[in-house]
Amino acid sequence: MAARDRTGDSVSIAVRQARREEFAAVDALIGAAYAHDYGETSGGSDPFRAAAVRARDYDVWVAEDSDGQLLGSVTTRRPGGPSLHEDIAADELDLRLLGVSPAARRRGVGAALMRDVAARAAGEGFSAVVLKTGPAMRGAHRLYETLGYERRPERDGLWIGGEHQLDLFTYAYPLVPLVEAPLADESAARGVLGAFPTGVVALAARGAAGEPAAALTVQSFVSLSVAPPRVLLTVGTGSSSWPRIAASGSFAATVLGAGQGPIARRLARPGVRDKLGGTPTVRTPTRGHPVIAGGSAWLECAIREEFDGGDHRIVLADVLTYGLLGGVDRPLIYARSRFGGFAGVA
Repeated sequence: MAARDRTGDSVSIAVRQARREEFAAVDALIGAAYAHDYGETSGGSDPFRAAAVRARDYDVWVAEDSDGQLLGSVTTRRPGGPSLHEDIAADELDLRLLGVSPAARRRGVGAALMRDVAARAAGEGFSAVVLKTGPAMRGAHRLYETLGYERRPERDGLWIGGEHQLDLFTYAYPLVPLVEAPLADESAARGVLGAFPTGVVALAARGAAGEPAAALTVQSFVSLSVAPPRVLLTVGTGSSSWPRIAASGSFAATVLGAGQGPIARRLARPGVRDKLGGTPTVRTPTRGHPVIAGGSAWLECAIREEFDGGDHRIVLADVLTYGLLGGVDRPLIYARSRFGGFAGVA
């Protein structure tokens, strides 16, 4: 597993079960982690603070780097085994004693451990991952919320023998069971693949003498290479516009702006011969293909190769020239059969 530290550098972290000969090192790591956060120096008389005791009924996990150095640890419930907290449901996996070595802070270790726990829980059929944490652990709260955990105040507190013993916050991460859709179900395929948001690009090529320009929209348009500049795109085999564009050997690609959803829908409509009629365009400097005004960026491309991609053609094209359009910095986004805009995240 590759994580990133606060500097953005990639850090290799592996998560595995702790070996018996490592239990003393795990105890020292957890002790140092909790001393760093709480000022504690030991686990006192609590036998559960010993990894050897926890390992009898629960799974003790460690995170290590590529050199085998222990960076963190967490203890989790086993499938069919007892819970770590008495108010946890039988189909929930709970965890305790998540700790990261003070020397390994800000390297993504805690996140790596939590993601591994969630992945294992999902694979083992649990409905949720549940944890309890101290109210003052605000840094940990931010980590859990970033990873998708939800506060469950109605489940707060540590309970022993049915009696409230300690004020603790409860967080839960619901696990959605995987439901397999038939591969032959085209509507299911469109729903699954349509969940991935894409940009929208208009392709256009100038028509032959007396003919209107050919145009269409695509959502699969990606930068394949920077040196040399090259793009990859796919076009449905049922498109009546693509053969006219392909016959020209080149085309203009306009990255549409956030307000150009109506134009995108018009270009995607079958049976319309003059799709660009009434749409303001400018011509590319090299081959005179139409670029749609008001877009975000434009490229002029020469078709390099085409391949069979099933119900789509895969097209490789060399970029001849390109540029930005009118200062528009919000591209059009398409997902779940709807157009939308892009909002930045701080």
